[in-house]
Amino acid sequence: MNLLESLNKKAALINREIRQLIPTWELPDPINEAINHILESGGKRIRPILALLSCESVGGDINSVMKQAIALELIHNASLLWDDVLDADELRRGKITVHKKWDKNIAILAGAMITSKALELISNKPEILDLYLKVIGKMIEGQVLDISNSIDRASHLFESKSEKEIFEILRKRFQQKALEGMDWEESGDSHLIADFTEFEEERDYFEMITYKTSSLIKLATRIGATLGGGTQEEIDALTDYGLYLGLAFQLRDDLIGIISDEKTLGKPVGSDIRQGKLNLYTIFALRNLENSELSEFLELMRKADNKTEIQRVRKILDDCGALKYAKDKLKSIAQKAQDQLSTLRDTAPKITLNKLILFTIEREF
Repeated sequence: MNLLESLNKKAALINREIRQLIPTWELPDPINEAINHILESGGKRIRPILALLSCESVGGDINSVMKQAIALELIHNASLLWDDVLDADELRRGKITVHKKWDKNIAILAGAMITSKALELISNKPEILDLYLKVIGKMIEGQVLDISNSIDRASHLFESKSEKEIFEILRKRFQQKALEGMDWEESGDSHLIADFTEFEEERDYFEMITYKTSSLIKLATRIGATLGGGTQEEIDALTDYGLYLGLAFQLRDDLIGIISDEKTLGKPVGSDIRQGKLNLYTIFALRNLENSELSEFLELMRKADNKTEIQRVRKILDDCGALKYAKDKLKSIAQKAQDQLSTLRDTAPKITLNKLILFTIEREF
């Protein structure tokens, strides 16, 4: 069985469970319609699949983690509803977003309801519930970091500034509001990314994507290994694997948002560019562009709104080496993920987890 067949088989199990679950909620419309819309719109189901694979890789039975796996997918979809509202995206997985089909209020309430139902699934395991609550908090903190991390939000401060001054402004904007009350050093993940963060701005970016994206993927592999009965060594290895895979997933996601097309992606391309968001690619460009190129790039990142302007941003990122730099970083992170699997016994689930790394860094959607 190849990788896609294996993933599709597990996704079918997840989809069946979700379809059986939704009618039991007996929710009124339009909330019920909105929830069905997002949950039936497809998706890779990577997070619950990772929980199942992690469980199997330590010799466990997937039935022991199925509810927790479903809860992961529900939380992920709730975050997508809110993400689409915040980013004003009109398409998700090739379909109109909930906030556009109904309105923002319905999208927000549907996300809250989905989250509530996810927590109900795991409420009988207090120690597991606590982990989920902490991760939800981290995801929200990551989202705050993401929306604070914008060239446009600092554009009024750019006049007559040098490149160094501009970057310092952006760095402070990136940190100022969202980092209050957050202690990255105590999160337990800072040492894991030290090998591939070369300067403070990169560290800030990886902090954001660890909270926003990687925390839920890391939870998936941890929950799977724990409920599957893994040893502490196996649980630790799969937890770190999930962290690195999540970082790789987001780095690739950022790249796809730059180089893909709407038909392949299932949503508008260049969304981050239009919003002037900083990611590893744009951070590299800001550090390496000079004079007129830097001025043009900053201007495009603040106002790029059509295909020609977005293509120009892509070319600048390619010409200055940003795309190659981030791709090399992506490979380093993927190797870190692969290294964690050496602890596990050689089994079919382990092979699938290994193949998932390559799938993550090469995927086109």
